Amino acid sequence: MLDLITGLIDKSLVTTDEQGPQTRYGLLETVRQYATARLVDAGELDAVRDRHLAIYLTLAEAADPEALDAERDDPEQHDLVAELPNLRAALERAAATDSTAGLKLVDALTLFWLFTGRYRPGDTAYARALDAAGREPTPLRARVLSGRGILGVFGGAYEAQTPRRGRRWRSARRVATCGRRGGRISLSG
Repeated sequence: MLDLITGLIDKSLVTTDEQGPQTRYGLLETVRQYATARLVDAGELDAVRDRHLAIYLTLAEAADPEALDAERDDPEQHDLVAELPNLRAALERAAATDSTAGLKLVDALTLFWLFTGRYRPGDTAYARALDAAGREPTPLRARVLSGRGILGVFGGAYEAQTPRRGRRWRSARRVATCGRRGGRISLSG
């Protein structure tokens, strides 16, 4: 396998990017397009994209919240930064085929966006996942709406979050009362 990769690098078909002790490999766009066409011809493109989504959802969910702390310089944070293009591709796949996975992905990345100051890309990802998921009130959707609000406030978009606050509370109340007959949970204290 190493000889194959080395040969592709020597022919400038695969790029390398050395980041500290790690080396990342990438494909030239023309090679990526060719590989995608071959996957389409073989009828395997959807299966490969589904596996890609599963891998990057697992990566995001496995991120240790303490490692994502803004005060720390942690390899886990660097790994997520390096994987941002793959995480975006996974979110696009989720938006197209599995909206629950999309919500899980943005939920798992909330602290990463918050502690690394990536407020706008985070908000864009939240919007994409929420649009794909529809308006069904679920605990996951309520958590994602809350995370988006927190990210917006920290990102300086408090005024933009104010109209959304009412929708988040209504959604959270619907979720809190789901399955409870005659009872209601107070979310406002």
